[in-house]
Amino acid sequence: MRAVDDRAIRYLEAALDAAEQRFVTLLAQQRLFSENGGEPPAMRVVGELRRVLRSVTELEGRRDVTFDDLRRLHALRARTVWLYRRIAQERLFARKVQLEERLKSMIPPEAYEV
Repeated sequence: MRAVDDRAIRYLEAALDAAEQRFVTLLAQQRLFSENGGEPPAMRVVGELRRVLRSVTELEGRRDVTFDDLRRLHALRARTVWLYRRIAQERLFARKVQLEERLKSMIPPEAYEV
């Protein structure tokens, strides 16, 4: 039985780096939840996070994992969960802003003059 291949962990770290960079870019462009006839870009990032988390779980369950590898995998898991929670927070914020705009549009302009 071979120990966990370092390349597998590096690949997951790179995939998580790319997902986080995509999140930051979409957030900066305010396009995280824009739907152009398809699913929002944030949902693609969430899909990537699920794949990373699934792979981390598989690697953590192996019998030949070393302590250092396990430490790196735990860090990957924590970072993946953190990024998922950040996306959820941004989604909640976007919904609040959307609701506020909708409520403002329902108030007639004359009401602001009072």
